[in-house]
Amino acid sequence: MITVKRQRYIENILSLVIILLLLEGGLRKWLLPANIGNLFLVVRDPLIMLIVIQGVRYRLINSRLIGLLVLTSIFAFFTTLIWGHHNLFVSIYGIRIYLLYFPAMYVIGNTIDFHYISKLGKYFLYIFIPIVFLTIVQFLSPANSFVNKRLGIAFDSDVSAGELQMKASGIFTNVSGLTDYYIIVLAFIFFFLFNAEARKVISIKYLYLCIIVYIISIPVSVSRTHLFFSVLSIIFYFFLINRDNLYKIIFSCMVVWGSYNILLNVPSFNKFVTVFTDRFNNANRQEGGAVSSAINRTFGYAFNVLDTDLPLWGYGEGYCTNVGIKTIHGVVGVASMSDKVLVKRLEDSEMEWSRIITERGILMGLVLIFIRIAFGIEFLKKSRKLLKRRYVMAWIFLPPAFVFITTLPLKVPTNLTFMFLAGALVIAAFREPAFTSNSRIITGKL
Repeated sequence: MITVKRQRYIENILSLVIILLLLEGGLRKWLLPANIGNLFLVVRDPLIMLIVIQGVRYRLINSRLIGLLVLTSIFAFFTTLIWGHHNLFVSIYGIRIYLLYFPAMYVIGNTIDFHYISKLGKYFLYIFIPIVFLTIVQFLSPANSFVNKRLGIAFDSDVSAGELQMKASGIFTNVSGLTDYYIIVLAFIFFFLFNAEARKVISIKYLYLCIIVYIISIPVSVSRTHLFFSVLSIIFYFFLINRDNLYKIIFSCMVVWGSYNILLNVPSFNKFVTVFTDRFNNANRQEGGAVSSAINRTFGYAFNVLDTDLPLWGYGEGYCTNVGIKTIHGVVGVASMSDKVLVKRLEDSEMEWSRIITERGILMGLVLIFIRIAFGIEFLKKSRKLLKRRYVMAWIFLPPAFVFITTLPLKVPTNLTFMFLAGALVIAAFREPAFTSNSRIITGKL
């Protein structure tokens, strides 16, 4: 049984991990030289290791899937050193995803309490509006301005209006980190809307303001992934509707619809929408439509990899990460490579499932993909069971956790940390009945 003192110790480590996550982009983009900024790729790993050590000590890792994941990952580690790229450092960098972050997800989920989650959500929402404002400034500013420093945006007069605009990344190093943050913010908005106990720490008026700002964030991000994640989450949240809270949903929809129509009359917002829709339509035409694009991004590249002549055990753990490419081949990115076969191999492994198969081979790669899908299905089943009992907290945090765990490219350290956080929130929500007697679905007044 974990003591209150030990619980606070683990929560403090988590707080430091989150602070580093939110500070990383600003430090790397605006303050630190590249050779020092790259240390942030692994700066959170020692803290995650401390969390895992505490979890092993107090038996907080209560998942059979974790045991299977660890065993298969250790096996892949040895196949990497024997038949793969043979680089110990790259192997450790690749294997840490499964030996540290997935177990730590359960440690945190079995440690943090309702008070900590409410406080975390409050801070995430308090910085949300300033971050969106920063992305607007980045969107409207020249590529060589300070706010867009090191974004690496190239302009080409022959591309569409959408491609001429940069993807603002806010305080993060890239737009994927910003998108991860946004989808967790959306979950926290609904968490506070549907829980009167949690709503004691934040104003309902501020929540509705966050909803309006969230609408603005979608076109400003120029990210189809942001739109896709948002739509998917909203579909999940429709299952929260019942007769008692129907008016809340209707009112929220009215706020969204009214705000959107008002914002369309604002020239800057109209520009955001035009740029976003232009990029969206052009990209969909190139990729055969939105549905085809989503399928290809999840499955298509994996099928491409299956068609190639992969070694039985793949090229090794960490091979397709930026760290792996730099360490093994001495270059950053495929643009610097002249070997067409190597370029094709790395381009095909851009998405997560294709990367897994490329690194582990077809057999072990598919095993890992199925394990990650199994995590998602387990989360879905447990959340649905709680939802039937009218405990909604797990269902609210399910969308980001499900998508991140099953398909998010975890070779990106920011993505990896957000996956860990989202999964931990769902696991913590499985304990919702024990948090407070007022933790049931809220049918009271907003």
